[in-house]
Amino acid sequence: MKKTTRNSRKQSAPSSTKNLASFIFSFLLSLTLVVVAVFFVANYSLSRNYVVSKIDSDYLRMLSENVYNAAVDYTMPTGVDVSVLEGVFTEYTIQEDVKNYVKGTFDEGTFELDTTDIHNVLKTNVDAFLREQGIDPATETKAVEDYVNEICSIYEDRIKLPGINYLPRFSKLLKSYNLYVIIGAVLFALINLFLCVKLHSYLHRGFRYVVYSLSGAALMTFAAPFVAYMNGFYKNLQISPNYFNHFIVTYIESIFGQLFIWAGVFLVLSILSLFIVATLRKNVARKKKRH
Repeated sequence: MKKTTRNSRKQSAPSSTKNLASFIFSFLLSLTLVVVAVFFVANYSLSRNYVVSKIDSDYLRMLSENVYNAAVDYTMPTGVDVSVLEGVFTEYTIQEDVKNYVKGTFDEGTFELDTTDIHNVLKTNVDAFLREQGIDPATETKAVEDYVNEICSIYEDRIKLPGINYLPRFSKLLKSYNLYVIIGAVLFALINLFLCVKLHSYLHRGFRYVVYSLSGAALMTFAAPFVAYMNGFYKNLQISPNYFNHFIVTYIESIFGQLFIWAGVFLVLSILSLFIVATLRKNVARKKKRH
């Protein structure tokens, strides 16, 4: 009886060590998968087209209101009727200018906004207003030009997305590490995958740790953004102006959405791996019965 107990202890010790080692390699594989997911999400989220896609109709509406209100605030003390602003800032123009500004910032690093059309329309409106008041626009050329230029400056300042110039820098920095990260992650993942499987005599026993890795990656990729989304702390930052705050909230939530997709992919892969483990186990059981 004592000999049997000693033998079982000797057999269980190596088995426990293998399991512990497998769990460690499984955890490292899981972390690698999460890092890869985050890296790809960061790369995609910092791309030009992705940032442009986050400039939605609500952003444009709030921006239009902000531009118009700022122009009204500047116009009222001048004695010029605010009706001169009608038709100056169209939704289409604002949409095109914002998107072109973002694209230009990514492509060239700097972008000069062309306000010629706004300048001409506003000047025409102001000249028409002065004539209605019995004033010759030619006598107020400098005052009109100063007013129009100031309104154009207000428009330019608000069209620019605050901090947008940092995104291309981060994007280029990440892309410069793309090859290294991908190669390093693939090699590290393969090593941990190999060790998880190789430590066990049966393939299905080792492969179950791959299931653990994928499940863990799915959980980690989902949990953090889900907690942040439910908490909603990023919605209470109250960043000014309001249209930029809307952009930040939309941008962050879209990143959460990408991470949720990755979590779903890992979950599906873990379920498929579970079926593979079950199939391998059945094959082993059949072979044992034959012998």
